[in-house]
Amino acid sequence: MVSHEIVTPDRGSFFRALRWRTDVLAPYDHDHVEWEICAIVAGRGQQRVGQAIRPFQAGEVFLFGPGIRHCAWAADPADGPHDRVVLQIPGEALGIAWLELPELAPIRELFAASRRGLVVAPEAGGPVIAAAGRVPGSSGPARLKALLDCLLALAAAPAEPLLPYAGDAGDTAGGALVSELRTWLEANAGRHISLAEAAAQAGMHPQSFARFFRRETGHSLVGFISHLRVDRACELLTRSDQPVTDIAMQVGFGSLAQFNRTFAKLRRMSPSAYRRLRSAG
Repeated sequence: MVSHEIVTPDRGSFFRALRWRTDVLAPYDHDHVEWEICAIVAGRGQQRVGQAIRPFQAGEVFLFGPGIRHCAWAADPADGPHDRVVLQIPGEALGIAWLELPELAPIRELFAASRRGLVVAPEAGGPVIAAAGRVPGSSGPARLKALLDCLLALAAAPAEPLLPYAGDAGDTAGGALVSELRTWLEANAGRHISLAEAAAQAGMHPQSFARFFRRETGHSLVGFISHLRVDRACELLTRSDQPVTDIAMQVGFGSLAQFNRTFAKLRRMSPSAYRRLRSAG
């Protein structure tokens, strides 16, 4: 069951910052209205983001937008001890005038991208983790500067989206069209879908559609369909005992090898390992 966390800012501050160390990482499935930066200093385990489950490891940095369900846990004591920096920033922060300054455009773009969640890989996470580690324990102007340094470091780091599409994108005209397209793509993802066919569904020229789709979703059409197929495969791996090969064909992959490669890229584990993990959980 998902808990809706009420976040209380630290005394004398508009946001919450903590350094959390523990030997045992128990699951806490929750969401909240704040943006959250979670910098993994030490430890490894499993991370749920939305409906997807992936491993996490030291050196990674996660950014969760408002309302994104997330949960981390480690079943094996050998995966600890765990050490992470957590910063939770209220949505009102985006309304503060200083965030409208041209110099802080990267932070505005970072918050916008976080609607789908972001992860920075360990090889790029070091500067962000170092900056995040200076926030807890600081106060006054130095605390605000430390937060800005962390946000700018995060905005400069290469990051990958955690979710294929933000659930609230229907708030714009383009988002409404993508929401309609997503429904159509989900219904037809088990077969080949060409760019021309999807563009015709949207009433657009293929080249214009390709640019529009990437702008609105952050993915190419092929990449987006791969996410949908893997999401559907995860449901089948969890809720059925069908062989992995049958699931691969059912969700639209042309071969088991292609399915295994794509699944490992998006979930960072094999389909069989994912099934074992969900069965154990």
